[in-house]
Amino acid sequence: MSAPRVPWIGWLVAAVACSGSVLPTLPATAQIVLHLDTDAPLPDGPAGGPPALFDRVRITFLPPPASSSPCDACTQDFAISTPLATDLQMSVGAVLPPGETGWLVHVQMYPLAFTPATGDPDPDTTVDVTASLPALAPTGVLDQALFLSTDAVGQPQGSISSPVSTTDGIVSSSQVGSWAPAKIVPCTTQPKNDDVCVPGGAYWMGTTRSANPPTANVAYLPPRLVTLSPFYLGAKEVTVAQFRSFGEPDQADWWTGSDAGTVADDWCTFSPTPGALDDHPMNCVTWQLARGYCRS
Repeated sequence: MSAPRVPWIGWLVAAVACSGSVLPTLPATAQIVLHLDTDAPLPDGPAGGPPALFDRVRITFLPPPASSSPCDACTQDFAISTPLATDLQMSVGAVLPPGETGWLVHVQMYPLAFTPATGDPDPDTTVDVTASLPALAPTGVLDQALFLSTDAVGQPQGSISSPVSTTDGIVSSSQVGSWAPAKIVPCTTQPKNDDVCVPGGAYWMGTTRSANPPTANVAYLPPRLVTLSPFYLGAKEVTVAQFRSFGEPDQADWWTGSDAGTVADDWCTFSPTPGALDDHPMNCVTWQLARGYCRS
């Protein structure tokens, strides 16, 4: 009888993360242990450190031939964190048919917040790696390592037809949180007047995937990883009265005087003469007009 083609997969850190007990023991047959590491900031990092960029990993074992589809038991999702990475416990074990070549592993590291309604990782916010796995001996443990680089977000590394290779051995020291663009950079001078400092660093810009498409009046910004230098921001929003003192805007929409909400301009706040909305935040302006005000 041929060996079963469905791998036994065990998340090696599950017992530690959930109960503090010892690591589970894999079956006493040929087994592969895949050790993961990343330079990305993950949840539960050092106090005052950069915010987490990813919090989940999906691992899928793909049997040969390359065109095969994974079985239901071949894909699992797990929560990841800084302590798991620093303790070298981001590992997954699988029992594969000994001597069989052509097995692949597909690893996706992603932020759960940007996962669309389908439940699949959003490609723009995922570090996606497809790697080949070496054939197993009849018995024993084969340790393989795979590094998930933050620089590769949104750019799949490897494919079913052309996979990358795993590295022999284990992860000896984690690089978690070492991605340089995510380092928090403070402002070099004290804020002036009513400004506050927004430190530089990395964050996700854009909106979460929604089951409902955006309306005609709402633009959809795909999520993407952005790094910014530190900058200053007004602690309070600019009011209509403050903006009027800058001059009558020719690139702003005016309040209609109605709060019915039947047209978009009902939500605008500016009026050319002092009115009921003078202490409200200014809105309905173009980027160029807002920039002109700030520079003045």
